[in-house]
Amino acid sequence: MKPIRAHQVRTRVYIARHGQVENFVSGVYNGQTDVPITQVGREQMLSLLDRVRDCGISAVYCSDLCRTVEGAEIIAGSLNLPYEKLPGLRERNFGDWEGLTYEEIGRDYPDLFGYWQKDVTAVRPPGGGESSYDLSERVLKTYLPLLEKHCGESFFIVAHGGVNRLILAHAMKLEIRYIFRMDQAFGCLNMIDYYDDGFAYVKLINGV
Repeated sequence: MKPIRAHQVRTRVYIARHGQVENFVSGVYNGQTDVPITQVGREQMLSLLDRVRDCGISAVYCSDLCRTVEGAEIIAGSLNLPYEKLPGLRERNFGDWEGLTYEEIGRDYPDLFGYWQKDVTAVRPPGGGESSYDLSERVLKTYLPLLEKHCGESFFIVAHGGVNRLILAHAMKLEIRYIFRMDQAFGCLNMIDYYDDGFAYVKLINGV
């Protein structure tokens, strides 16, 4: 059954993952490395636009990495809205592991890789990398004020797989160690309703 919140203020958040990136076939961890999206990625963003065009969106946000900025430009431009780039919505910093595949990390960092296999969310990659817990703290410091700013409105975010999973986990009160049980495909759409009693209702995950 759907929750009954008829007499409460509802804030709706649409959260997309950026479109397909140019090096997607390589299997490397991009993290905060800037990678542009492909033509397929642009088409994925246009498809999202068709789904939300008449949803009364009042604002558009993205990280400051080009793969989300291009998506935000497509969404906001077609809705005649400005968009704002927020560094706090960047993907996880993978430090020295950025540009490497899973297999290459195992080869070059065998000891740390072993810990990573046991708990993928807690390990900080060398070279200033973030754990999933670090990422969650950073993202929520940026995200939660947006809910207050747009209380009673609908707004749109173009972000990243790791960022989206953590926002969804926070809404569902899900432990961070379970975030990889949720898929986030290129160009997918998530939708969360928040009510003024603090209740969050996740209406859509990984919609493609």
